[in-house]
Amino acid sequence: INEHEADIVRLIFNMYSAGETYGAIQDALKSRGYKTKTGKDFSCGAISTILRNEKYKGTYVFNKTGQKQNGKRNVYLKSDEDIIKVENGIPKIVDEDIWNIVNKRMDESNKSTQSAQRAKEPYLLTGLIECGCCNGTMVGNRRFSGRNKQKYVTYECNTRKRTKGCNAKAINRDLIENIVIEFLDNNLLTYSNIDEIANLVLEGLKNVNKGIPGALGNYKKSLTQTNKEIENIINAIASGMFHPSMKEKMDSLEAKKNELILKITSYEQQLQNTIIPTKKAIVDYLESNKGIKNKPLNQQKAIIQRFVEKIIVYPDKVEIISIVDTNNGGEGNRTPVRKPIYCGLYHHSLCFDIPSMNRPKTGCSL
Repeated sequence: INEHEADIVRLIFNMYSAGETYGAIQDALKSRGYKTKTGKDFSCGAISTILRNEKYKGTYVFNKTGQKQNGKRNVYLKSDEDIIKVENGIPKIVDEDIWNIVNKRMDESNKSTQSAQRAKEPYLLTGLIECGCCNGTMVGNRRFSGRNKQKYVTYECNTRKRTKGCNAKAINRDLIENIVIEFLDNNLLTYSNIDEIANLVLEGLKNVNKGIPGALGNYKKSLTQTNKEIENIINAIASGMFHPSMKEKMDSLEAKKNELILKITSYEQQLQNTIIPTKKAIVDYLESNKGIKNKPLNQQKAIIQRFVEKIIVYPDKVEIISIVDTNNGGEGNRTPVRKPIYCGLYHHSLCFDIPSMNRPKTGCSL
């Protein structure tokens, strides 16, 4: 991190520790002409990420996220025991006392936010549901209308909500969530599909482990080369050939060496500790997700997020894209591909409005 970036980090930490809001910090950054690495103004999310980053207090963190797959970075965070942290492993930008003050304030703010969120409506499909008319995201919405101030809870197109640039109507929350739950219960989480998912999980675990030895070998070769470069500089200095640029080069090589050592240690531990579960263990876990209709809301949401990739709402149907081809629950289809499942909405006469309290419930034939 260069001195310009360090100034930005110090400003953000100092202002937040003094009780300033994100908005005030954004204004201060903008007035000084500070931009992100992509040339954009700092968002609240970017500021929050900086305030939570332990590297600014001198802690080097490695192995926090999953390995890249097909050139793409995995976004899931690993468990605490898998994450490697080295205190004072890199130069600190802010004092640890300030970092602790900032993160204590953030923790308290999050607790207040979570308490407020618990009082709101639960939405099981957050992050998965999209508008079929404009490809925009759909977000939960609650409103009270009519003489009796009846509550209406829906998912609505965020594009329509923000810019009026889409004509898609909102869809009743209970309707769409029940469609997805019925699909999982009756079509995806069947014994034949559970068997297929277990096979895919086993295949994925084996493929991940296949790449570790090769990556480990490359890191070790790089470490050998780095050590050789360090030794060459040391020998040159011992021979009286010192130049100020050598110090900067040595610092860079030492940092690279430390990073390589951490990566090699992590990969070696992963090879030693990786235990591929049996297919039966995976099947037992997957079967524990059956009966979603009778589970608490937080478990229902977790199961939906686990097995559904995307839900697209069109004017006349819903498209559910799951992690495997279900073949509508049929036996014998073993193709490990994602297949859209369509649910027609023609039999829900008020499906894009609020169903009448007296309207008889109808089944959903996927």
